[in-house]
Amino acid sequence: MKARDLMHLYATIGDLKEIDCRNTLAIATMIKVLVDKGIISEEEFRRQAAVLDLLDAPSRDRGLPGPS
Repeated sequence: MKARDLMHLYATIGDLKEIDCRNTLAIATMIKVLVDKGIISEEEFRRQAAVLDLLDAPSRDRGLPGPS
């Protein structure tokens, strides 16, 4: 791999990490607002996340994309 290609790869990974960080912050903010407004409880959120995680487990085990 050429140095230029490697540099581009590192830059792309850095961009993806920044995007991931922003998305994580946005999701955490939305969850906090929903909990603060009493629309959903933290327990309800955790329970639903666990259900969705179990539903997605078979596709993760096979390396397939999960439910949208």
